[in-house]
Amino acid sequence: MRKILSFFLFAGLMAWVGVANAQLDTLVKVGSYTDSSYNAPMSTHFKYSYTQMIYGRNYMPGTTGSLVKIKTLSFYYTGSGYAASTYNRKIVVYMKHVTTNYFSSTTPQSVSAADRVFAGTVTIPASAGWVNIDLQNEFVYENLSNNNLLIAIYDSTGTYNWRYFRQRENGGLYGTLSYRSDNSSSNPNPEAGSLSGYGGTIDRYQSCPDLKITYTYNQPATLPYSTNFSNAADNAQWNRKTVPDGKTAFWAFNSDLHCGDDAYPDYYTANHPVTALAERQIQLGNSDSIKVSFFVNEIGGEVDDYLRYDFLSVFLMPKDTNWKPNNVGSVNPCYYLGYAEDSILPYALYFGERGRMASVKLSGITARRLTATIANPYPGQVCKLVFVWRNDISAGDGTAARLDDLSVTEVDRTQEYTPQSTAQWYAYAYWLKGENRYPWQEHFIRFSMQNLANVDTASAHFDHDMYSGTYAGGYVWYNQGENDKITRANISNNFVSGSINYTIPTLTGVIVAMQYNPADNKMYFITSDKKLCSFDISDPEHYTVMGQLSISITAFAINAQGEAYVIEDESNGSLYRINLNNGTTTLVGSSGIHIEDYSAMAFDYSTGELFLALYDDDDNDDNYSNTAMFYVNTSNGEMKYIGKLLDRIVEVSALFAVQTVTPQGIASAQAAELSVYPNPAKDELHVNGVENGTMLLVYDMTGKIVAQQTATENTVINVSGLNKGVYVVAAGERKIKFVKE
Repeated sequence: MRKILSFFLFAGLMAWVGVANAQLDTLVKVGSYTDSSYNAPMSTHFKYSYTQMIYGRNYMPGTTGSLVKIKTLSFYYTGSGYAASTYNRKIVVYMKHVTTNYFSSTTPQSVSAADRVFAGTVTIPASAGWVNIDLQNEFVYENLSNNNLLIAIYDSTGTYNWRYFRQRENGGLYGTLSYRSDNSSSNPNPEAGSLSGYGGTIDRYQSCPDLKITYTYNQPATLPYSTNFSNAADNAQWNRKTVPDGKTAFWAFNSDLHCGDDAYPDYYTANHPVTALAERQIQLGNSDSIKVSFFVNEIGGEVDDYLRYDFLSVFLMPKDTNWKPNNVGSVNPCYYLGYAEDSILPYALYFGERGRMASVKLSGITARRLTATIANPYPGQVCKLVFVWRNDISAGDGTAARLDDLSVTEVDRTQEYTPQSTAQWYAYAYWLKGENRYPWQEHFIRFSMQNLANVDTASAHFDHDMYSGTYAGGYVWYNQGENDKITRANISNNFVSGSINYTIPTLTGVIVAMQYNPADNKMYFITSDKKLCSFDISDPEHYTVMGQLSISITAFAINAQGEAYVIEDESNGSLYRINLNNGTTTLVGSSGIHIEDYSAMAFDYSTGELFLALYDDDDNDDNYSNTAMFYVNTSNGEMKYIGKLLDRIVEVSALFAVQTVTPQGIASAQAAELSVYPNPAKDELHVNGVENGTMLLVYDMTGKIVAQQTATENTVINVSGLNKGVYVVAAGERKIKFVKE
């Protein structure tokens, strides 16, 4: 009893010391008995063994909810056995949290998702003493009520020499599971999940080896968090891991966070690709979004060979997501170190570069700040910010990554405008799939302005770029970046098909924006050399230069009345009215939001709303996630935030709604007088003077849409549910009032 009491007093004292000074190595010792008759933590008198041990939370350091970074495991050798000299054993050590505190059968706990914390050789001394295992990958133990600690040791030495270790009783519970064999054919695979079929001996014991742990406290960072990696106390809170084979290819702190070929030239060989990782636990708040920003600089470089790049990946993921390789032994390993890439893609952060920062080549990247703003994935919870370096198989290329000036902050983005548009919208975008080296694919996507998050990406992968696009005459029209090609294609619920290419002769410059004008049934486009051109959609291969713009533009849109607007490239959201007859521009206003390449805008002809899909690149500080959608006020240039498409959708270069507007001057019905009856109306309102398919909107006197309906041959709107008062029926720009009685 005195021994047990002393232990808990000691453990409590050590826990208090750890809280008082989180950087001071402290220790906790589990057990002080002399029983040495069991085969744990390794069966040294057999050639091969695999031992699992469960230590209850009551033996673990720390207070409830604390995070303990375990640095060293030690087991006590009693000095008995064949102890003539020191003896080396080749082992692999796994650690994980488990909810059970005993083995109910001889089936081991799975370690396929455990942390592999050590792989190498340990030396057992010639006389009694502690056998220390300095973990190559420190394990973070979370002290929660349901968290016990599993330690698994796989011994594949292939020889035997009896050595006995001191054990402690386990209160009648089976705390140890031991498998051992002398046959190479019975050498187990610890990650197989079962020991059946190997032919060795397996037992359970109501004991656990005496254990000594050295540790520090691991405290989650609170937001806002920033570091330049020069603060030793904060650096100690980062967990750095690498392939646990005795090498030292960790991320290093040297007034920055640094990893790469030039840091460890002896480690990187032509046949030894490397993965190294650095992670920091972060306590998130309840904000709408999280912004991660850091400065990256690539050192060295290599030839432009797509098979020989070094890569950096960044993830924000649940704190309890453990290691799991999915390509052990391949040329680009996450060897017990990176998470299985297929399973962690939902947690990847994308920092521009067409999503390359999901798995970005560092060779050739210029020193720059990278910023990503994403929806808060875990409000109020602790998560992990993870940097993964993957070195390629080339030797001596000298490539390395240096990260500096990291910040993680909370951002609140609330919806500022509710769209009235009910049209079916399409966009051409980079849909980031997260494949190892080329994580983006070009796709048409389909969505509603009412629900931006519900994106249909069922279209086939588009194998070419689209610089701009619009919808006209039942087709989508776009250009692929060539300076003399325009493509027309069918578009439907099955997306794009049946392409027809048109050649535009003698065109200089690349088409950067193209829009259909329903007022004159013509297509207008603007080139990179600022020319405004037009062609009739019945004759795409003959165009007319209308004028020369004085500004470079990134987005272009024309409404149903033929009024055209552009947004200046590399501007603070400067909206201009453009004269389609000569290309002259007049400033409407500036929103103050930075806008550049890979943005697109379009009108809903029925509601008259102008929408902008803004790609928020990593060079500005607007705090919008990858692609944000805005309403643009054409009277003053003000932009109101609607929401965002999926975090993985970036670089929208074409945006349009599938909508039909009869060109003015072509169909007399468009100019027909709009009329309604009866007026006043009680239950039904008949509408005349509109084409089939025209969207009719009913507004109250505050401007709120209270009803909408698509016109047919005999259009009748049910107004029985409206309150008494004056309302407006609108068909495009034509409007008429009526009274509801």
